[in-house]
Amino acid sequence: FKFFLISFLAKIKKIFHYGFFKKNVSITAFVFQKTGDWLKIPHLKLPKCKIYFEPTVQENNNIIIGIGGSGSNKKWSIKNYITLIGELSKKIPNKSFIIAGGNKERLDAEQILQRFKNVKSICDLNISETLNYLSKSKFYIGNDTGFMHLASSLGVLSFGIFGDTPTDYSSYNQLIVPIMPPNYNEVKQNDGAMSKISVKHVLKELEKKKKK
Repeated sequence: FKFFLISFLAKIKKIFHYGFFKKNVSITAFVFQKTGDWLKIPHLKLPKCKIYFEPTVQENNNIIIGIGGSGSNKKWSIKNYITLIGELSKKIPNKSFIIAGGNKERLDAEQILQRFKNVKSICDLNISETLNYLSKSKFYIGNDTGFMHLASSLGVLSFGIFGDTPTDYSSYNQLIVPIMPPNYNEVKQNDGAMSKISVKHVLKELEKKKKK
């Protein structure tokens, strides 16, 4: 609404906007359909999202653990991540774990680093510096956050833990596999259901994809 209002006050003659009330629509499909209409391109197809990046390292033994998030409502608990890393270390030996987050997650990352020797944090790095670690990883598992979108766009299979944001936000990329609370067909904004997703459930979903 604020962008529409600013444009109106700036006396911009032609304003294209998505509308203010959207229910039960696929956000991704809706945006592309509207954009196609504005540009007069019929049947605009959803593109395949890809970041072209040449890594400078060859190491490909990492599992990315995405602990970041734009709000606490989107974050799985650090206690769960500690348990998850412990279980994954047993199931997939000889793997290293990369903790992906921002400055706000430094203390959370430190809790994990104190528990494991095969863990490294990239919370102090900028976005471009993290690409080497993301692009050569086995897979991503973590919150619905920017690192999930970056990893999947670099060609990395990414498991997103969704308990408070619609999984439709990830539908543009087939490499993103949403993990929702048990018995949920969809997650809505502000569902507050991150606590309903157990480590056991996440491991089960990972194993399910592995068998396919």
